[in-house]
Amino acid sequence: MNITKIFDALQNDEMNSALGIILNELEKQGYRVFVNGVYLKSYEIFENKHPDLESRERLNFTIEKTGFETQSFGIKFIEYHKIIFTESI
Repeated sequence: MNITKIFDALQNDEMNSALGIILNELEKQGYRVFVNGVYLKSYEIFENKHPDLESRERLNFTIEKTGFETQSFGIKFIEYHKIIFTESI
């Protein structure tokens, strides 16, 4: 996972949902993304299909990619497009 690309994507798109931007960037990097145990695609966030996730301060992510080890981590939203990567709980 290229974290720098996630931070760049957030900085370059201040109009859309931070969660949707993160998902979109991870998809571009070839990952399947699970948020709090649910498989999600970025369009679902952009279409407001999971408003409950948008209001949470912290989310757990698991990402999978063929040929790579599964990774789990948390993201804490500290401002609109400001995040901190944390350990998954």
